Amino acid sequence: MRGRIAWVDTAKGIGILLVFMGHLVEESWPGMWAYSFHLPLFFFLSGFLFSTKVSFKEFVSKKAKSILLPYITMGLVICFFDALWKHSLSTLSVKPAFLPQFIKNLFYFVIQNRFATLWYLAVLFWINLMMYLIVKIIKKTWLGLFVVVVLLLFGSSYYSRGGVSLPWNVDTVLMALPFFYAGYLFQIYPVLQKPFVSKKIKDLVLAVMLYFISVELLRYNEEKTGFGLEMYNNEYGVLPVTYLCAFAGILLTIIVSNHISLRGLTYIGKNSLVFFLLHQAVVYPLLDALYLKLGYGSLYTSTWRFIWVVTTKILITCVLMFFINEVLIKTRLRVLLGKS
Repeated sequence: MRGRIAWVDTAKGIGILLVFMGHLVEESWPGMWAYSFHLPLFFFLSGFLFSTKVSFKEFVSKKAKSILLPYITMGLVICFFDALWKHSLSTLSVKPAFLPQFIKNLFYFVIQNRFATLWYLAVLFWINLMMYLIVKIIKKTWLGLFVVVVLLLFGSSYYSRGGVSLPWNVDTVLMALPFFYAGYLFQIYPVLQKPFVSKKIKDLVLAVMLYFISVELLRYNEEKTGFGLEMYNNEYGVLPVTYLCAFAGILLTIIVSNHISLRGLTYIGKNSLVFFLLHQAVVYPLLDALYLKLGYGSLYTSTWRFIWVVTTKILITCVLMFFINEVLIKTRLRVLLGKS
């Protein structure tokens, strides 16, 4: 697939804002709703853009450059800043504990067992490789779908039997694969796109329906399990409900993305990698300290206070991430992101 697709960039931009909100207020209802589909959305969109037109060797080389290189470069930034913040910047004094903390971060960075936002890139790399093999070996899409569902059930069984997160998050690949494969099917069968990829006003009625479906399914999950979907902590609620809820949110986002055109969202979507990787580790600690100084801690005494704090934090995060991203993509530092 050549060229950029406008609604995909917009959908990524919306997804990033949902990630920002989810990481700010994870245990609130808005945060839970964002978590119910924001990462599945990114896996779905990656599947939609997936292609096997090159050899496996070339495919691995491209994914290493676009995924593993940013993993390494941005990972080192996260490791350094986290240690610097915890043992120097937050107290404005250099502490001996900085070096042990940095070494500890490097250890978790290397084994990648749910380390920072980088865990997503590890899953994305392995899922691309697995998907390539599935598509090349299994020619019939229905059989490929069957294999994906079997792998999902295997992964779910692993967690239900007390399975833990594995190095480089290979366990999560089985749980994320259905979203990726669904995105791939969405690409190769344009008929699947028709109800969602258009600019017809009547589609907004479908969007409203999908919103209420996602909300009701999430409520059901919350009543039964206490949460819904949290891939980082291996929480998948009632499995069929969780996945239906996620797909409802994904399709809702696709419809909305075809009805709005905002330069800011498009920019964020085009540069979603940097926004996703660095916001939580670099920007959020600074904002948390600032808001705490201003008397706005994690406890929100009213709905309006909650809305104000969350909204302003997201807006400030977007502005700061914009400047960080501009430095990275418009200087020679862009090679750190795999861009020539």
